[in-house]
Amino acid sequence: MNRAVLKISSVAIMSVLVLTFVASGAPAYAVYGHGSSYGPQFGITTNYVYKDGLTVNGNPIDISKYTQTIKTQKIYVNDPSDITLKIYDNAGPQATQHATLYLNIRGDYPSVYDSNTWIDYDKTTGVSIHDPNHIFKSVTASVSYDNTYMYVTFHIVSQSPMKTSHMIIRAWDFRLAHTEVIVQNAIKITYLPFQFSRAD
Repeated sequence: MNRAVLKISSVAIMSVLVLTFVASGAPAYAVYGHGSSYGPQFGITTNYVYKDGLTVNGNPIDISKYTQTIKTQKIYVNDPSDITLKIYDNAGPQATQHATLYLNIRGDYPSVYDSNTWIDYDKTTGVSIHDPNHIFKSVTASVSYDNTYMYVTFHIVSQSPMKTSHMIIRAWDFRLAHTEVIVQNAIKITYLPFQFSRAD
């Protein structure tokens, strides 16, 4: 009888701890792992939260939650732009194998299944794109590491506009653990006003 009471008490305490963590508003991801592994992260390490998991043309953006709405970043047709992911993995900065940006997504419930435009980086095969609307003129990628993070930078030149779009970011590591974040109203591709240029 005492063991049964002890089991019930343990379950009750664990439930309270889980509910307390959820209610605390701690940043959360959709993390899909195998065993005790965790997917790559865009704002959470084992010790702290970082606020620059995404950078667009030098502008750092906090993507430490599973879903966030940001000020729409503008990319201009025929104007080179950079999108950088700062990725943490508890197995080390070299652990991440693959990262994808899903674009051309709108609506109240963003999903990768709504995207017909995406950019992939894979450690083995490099960059590939799916671009049926011919939005991009060129896309390349560069990768760097420090002691904690992997940085994947997509170098993009677009050739046609894209209406304001959500962005969904996914990454996989060598254990096949993967993570997804949703960035609402993330990006718009438009023409530069004729009277302005970056040189101004």
